[in-house]
Amino acid sequence: MSDPIPSPHESQPAQPAIELTISSIISQNRRTATPFAVTKHTAEAARNWDKFYKNHADKFFKDRHWTGREFGSELASGKAKGEDDRAEETALVSADVGGQSVLLEVGCGVGNMLYPLLEDNVALKVHACDFSSRAVDMVRSHPRFDDDRVNAFVYDLTTTDPPLSSFLTKKDWPEVTTISLIFVLSAIPPQLHAQVLRNLADLLPNGGHILFRDYAYGDLSQVRYHTKKDAAWAEPSLLSDLAPWYRRGDNTFNYFFTQAQLEALAAEVGLQGEVETLRRTAVNRKSEVNMQRRFVQAKWFVPPRTQS
Repeated sequence: MSDPIPSPHESQPAQPAIELTISSIISQNRRTATPFAVTKHTAEAARNWDKFYKNHADKFFKDRHWTGREFGSELASGKAKGEDDRAEETALVSADVGGQSVLLEVGCGVGNMLYPLLEDNVALKVHACDFSSRAVDMVRSHPRFDDDRVNAFVYDLTTTDPPLSSFLTKKDWPEVTTISLIFVLSAIPPQLHAQVLRNLADLLPNGGHILFRDYAYGDLSQVRYHTKKDAAWAEPSLLSDLAPWYRRGDNTFNYFFTQAQLEALAAEVGLQGEVETLRRTAVNRKSEVNMQRRFVQAKWFVPPRTQS
């Protein structure tokens, strides 16, 4: 398939006819996986991500130099490229952590956002963790790895033992005031979303914030699960008929969020801030088919906590 041509970068308003078509497609082909398969894939999550990085190394995601257009004046960046290389994320975080800041990047992968951030912000220090030990090894073996600026470690966000805070005491770095959670929560089983977000919020001081971006309900990648039927002998990709939760072909997870769901989730764990849905259309050069992309993003703040 030819590469898509991104539409203009501004988010598009919802178009009822398009949204109705997307909903209609998602309502079809809803055969779900067995509970045994769900449990099996959940238990093997770490190994599946290690396999992912073994197969793709650092070639799957391009370096992320791209988020400025999404958060207005906060995100000025001179390196914005096309949407497909996800450089918006780097500009989003880069503008937020200027100066003598320390960032916690959860789900750092092999450093596709980390190293452009360090290049753009010479004073920045980053705690970077990932579920995959193979990914963290690649971060550490990167030619630009600097132990004075990067604290890279393996961590499972779905656990609390040991606490994540125990990994953030490196040297004399200032406390973390910003956490990036970008295309990470969708890879975690939905019953753990609130727990993960609460644990991250608890790490932050009053006024600290979480920069969030992930897949939205109705994104092209979700629609594809319903337009390509699973083989009759294979476990279906849809893992629950009650939630938009799927298994990719490499056995990693994929969840699609609605704006209302994320607003409720943030309220449940005590975070404040607006959530927005981004809608875009890309056109395939060869087939001239419109492809609808949907993302959700937020900048959540920790409000003042009452003193006990």
